[in-house]
Amino acid sequence: MNVSVNDRSVEIENQTNLHALISQLKLPSATGIAVAVNNQIVKKGHWENHLLAENDQVLIIKASQGG
Repeated sequence: MNVSVNDRSVEIENQTNLHALISQLKLPSATGIAVAVNNQIVKKGHWENHLLAENDQVLIIKASQGG
């Protein structure tokens, strides 16, 4: 099935949760990122329980250092 991640189509398996998507995208899941699905923030503690559905819109924001 397909979901949109930051306006880019990504193919995932059925029953994929947010944690698995973050791993598939090879993003560091420890710190520094926030995730919203269909314009709703999903807390990190809920990533493993949040299953994605066909055509979900996922927004991943990575914190960056700066000054």
